[in-house]
Amino acid sequence: MLGVACLEEVKKRMSGKSFKIRAQHKAPVIGESLYLWAGNQVDLPKGHDSLQKREVTSRVDVYQLSTADWSSHLTRGTPPLGVIAYSCTTSHSNIYYFGGWCGQDLCYHNTLNVLNTIKMEWTSCSDAEQSLMKKGYGGMISLEFDGAEHLVIIGGIGSTPTVYHPQFQYDQLKTGRVRTNEQLLYNVSTGQFTVPSVSGQCCPSTDTFIIEKITTTGNRGVMFGGMVTVNGDGSTSTNSVYIFSVTHSIINWEILKPGAIPNEGLWPMERDHHASAIINGDSTSPTLVVIGGTDKRDQLVNECLLFDSITTGQYSCRKIPLPESVTGRYSHSLTAVTMSPHCVWLVIVGGCEEYEMKDVGGGKKVPMGTYITDTNRLVMIIELVYSEAGEWIVESVLDGNDLTSKNYQEKYESYSKTRRWWMDQLIEYPTEREMKLQRYIQSLHEDLQVAHESKVSLQEALVEANKQVSAVYAVSLSKPLLKRLILEIQHCVDLTGRPGLSRHLKFAIAPVSTPSLPYQFSLVEGGEFKADSWYGSIQRKKFCLVSIVGEKHLPTCKSSTNGDESEEEEEEEQEEEAEEETEEEVEDGNSDSSSDSDKTKDPPGGRSGGQVLEIVMDERLEISIDPVNDGLGNVAENEEIGEQIIHQQSQCLASTAAESTGVEEAMTYAGLVYYEEKRAEDLVTFTAAKDLNALLEFIKKDCPHAERGQNILFRFKDYNGYIELKFDAPQKKPFTGWSIEPHMDSCKFLRCDVDKFGEANYPLPSTCLVSVYGSDDAVPTLHYSVPLDGVADPKTLFIHRSLRTVGLSLPAIPANPRPLPVLRKREQGLDLVSIKKRVQQVLTKHQVDLSQAFSLSLSSIFNEMAAVGIVSNDTEKSYEAIIKSFKVGMSFMKSSSDLESYCVKFLNGLSKVGGPVALAAETIYDEWTEASEGELLFDCLAKRTKNT
Repeated sequence: MLGVACLEEVKKRMSGKSFKIRAQHKAPVIGESLYLWAGNQVDLPKGHDSLQKREVTSRVDVYQLSTADWSSHLTRGTPPLGVIAYSCTTSHSNIYYFGGWCGQDLCYHNTLNVLNTIKMEWTSCSDAEQSLMKKGYGGMISLEFDGAEHLVIIGGIGSTPTVYHPQFQYDQLKTGRVRTNEQLLYNVSTGQFTVPSVSGQCCPSTDTFIIEKITTTGNRGVMFGGMVTVNGDGSTSTNSVYIFSVTHSIINWEILKPGAIPNEGLWPMERDHHASAIINGDSTSPTLVVIGGTDKRDQLVNECLLFDSITTGQYSCRKIPLPESVTGRYSHSLTAVTMSPHCVWLVIVGGCEEYEMKDVGGGKKVPMGTYITDTNRLVMIIELVYSEAGEWIVESVLDGNDLTSKNYQEKYESYSKTRRWWMDQLIEYPTEREMKLQRYIQSLHEDLQVAHESKVSLQEALVEANKQVSAVYAVSLSKPLLKRLILEIQHCVDLTGRPGLSRHLKFAIAPVSTPSLPYQFSLVEGGEFKADSWYGSIQRKKFCLVSIVGEKHLPTCKSSTNGDESEEEEEEEQEEEAEEETEEEVEDGNSDSSSDSDKTKDPPGGRSGGQVLEIVMDERLEISIDPVNDGLGNVAENEEIGEQIIHQQSQCLASTAAESTGVEEAMTYAGLVYYEEKRAEDLVTFTAAKDLNALLEFIKKDCPHAERGQNILFRFKDYNGYIELKFDAPQKKPFTGWSIEPHMDSCKFLRCDVDKFGEANYPLPSTCLVSVYGSDDAVPTLHYSVPLDGVADPKTLFIHRSLRTVGLSLPAIPANPRPLPVLRKREQGLDLVSIKKRVQQVLTKHQVDLSQAFSLSLSSIFNEMAAVGIVSNDTEKSYEAIIKSFKVGMSFMKSSSDLESYCVKFLNGLSKVGGPVALAAETIYDEWTEASEGELLFDCLAKRTKNT
């Protein structure tokens, strides 16, 4: 952690300055102002909380770019206590802060607060902190998905969590802290936290990394560097780069391998405590800039890196020259401010410049940070311009002296006029609102209207001759594009381990300039399909419909020439119209190096030498070209379009069957389990479709109160086959007392039936209904495995239910129960020591929550424990003493029956107290049963005591 060397000297040098030196802070920008709150400061009072500390943290320093001056503002409300190494992001005029360290020992925080920069007022956002890990040094960004804005919180280091989520890692370090890769989602509209599922190559437990939003797609982010765990409890720096996307509470991770960065062959060195920003100008894609940090030997990393084209798959990483006065720092902030279409200012604030070894006593020395105190380095601005060569270069570096000069004012004024015009023209990559028929995207000053339509018209348009593997996109704005636009489109073909399959994926386009005519789809050359993801990208200059299609079969012969003459003439006219449209586009954009991506091939199903393409998605997505309509005018054409567009299909003269390309076999489907309560039973539904989004939209509309369970991605083992749910598979977990009854004799899903969901006559997805009922004497938790037969890779779903009980389902046990003979088949070889250890581990896991629950009803708990002999009258009335007495007594239990009886006495005593204590007893009961793996027979004991 950061310390301070030569504190008195620092205070002396900085006295009277309006800006207080600091590190481990953020400086987000809103409009033309940077907002700087808290951080590790020289004069920050020690202690968890105090009036003196609140006096410091109730102020926010604001840096005005127009004047290059700082001003201090007093805020209203209660500021957060996590003042150091917090996570921070902006939304409109609000700044959100999560977690952080207070500067004392292991005192981390887990509150989410928002600062309204207009009112300068703090507000607490959620009351769900008890279930959130207290941590700092993590990351938070704002993303848009599912029609709402969400905060995505990732990783960090902190104190021992009270709740562990099985999909994440929690590494216990020698320092007593816990490093994690825990991830949280916060819905800004509803104010609710959710814990997401993860897929792909998730990052390990990491802290002091950088995280940024990739603004071109709305729901994607990038993560780089940080500290990770080695050898169980050690730490080292990493240079890993991750791309992640969020949809429907699922975070999908993708790691960028070192070999994926071409060009200069530069792979960044390991680092932590660095700073970053995303820059957007007139470039083809966002660029990640990283400055400073420390390496795994705690040495400064004196460099500035630019990651170009991070959204296209053509990653490149290069250094740009900057003086050490800029790069020689760590724990600083970096903020990007767009000044014009071709210019970005990077504002760098504060930080530390080196480590000094300080004697902390006992012959021990620890590295302590030294703040940057040079007034010329406290605030610096790097001016980046986008050159004609197509790359960002450094135009100038402004230090403290430059920022107070007349030249700076003149420079700012010259950019200011351009910037106001630019902001009026700038279309922000917006919030994605997915709906079944439409979705709207809000831009900065104009609406970028998007409609989501069913696949009916597209299916009919491309008929049987095509296999579409993505939605159809059409980008259209009220102003012409300044430069070729890179479109990144998601498809459903699994390319993992099959990089060669990408050559059978093609982009298809159709002009939209004549909306009254049928859309003319043609194949175009170019585009990229990343082998380790689900995305393809292509550059476009003009507005048009864009989709991805896949070849079903390899060409085996030439197209037939015996077709009807009139049909051939009509087909040629359609081809000519499509070619004319794309030729114009090539002429307009031929100065671009990638203009070959606009060269058209034969339309799908036309004269393509026997190519057969396939359609697989359930939806089409378009954007209106008319800036004054409602966004639906050019999307919902009548169904006659489908009967006219590209209805010709190539026919083979050869009699032999064509060889499959493998596209169909690689197509991925989504399966989902959801639950509904039906009086005494639970109704479990398994459903499948091509698109998970379509399933979720259907469930949201048809079953708004359903509880969503696990979702999976799978591939059919045979293209014309089926998948089947196997309810008779051997079970690892006990299910005594539970009834699982499918509503069909054979729960099979034919692929052809799954494909039909979304068509005009198939509004419902394929489903299998299962009734689940638990009797009074059933095991408390059902975890029933249901393997899927007929899938390419083994998949197993689980039905997870708990008994519906008002209170804890534990029998009342008399203080001195009458012993009954019970047949024990497990006594021989039973490892009681291991079982006792697991019982104690459950109590240790919940010690924070238990301590709080005990404090609410300590006297009642003590009386109940004394009544059943867990504690004596001389035992101290405290949580620690009661738990210690229980553990000591447990050590004398010599048989499983004695241990079972002893544990149930303890739980029964807690259950009688009621309130949160009873809920705690129920949780412990469930986890003891699960942890003992059936070796503790609570059920047998319950039956025995009922008969007593």
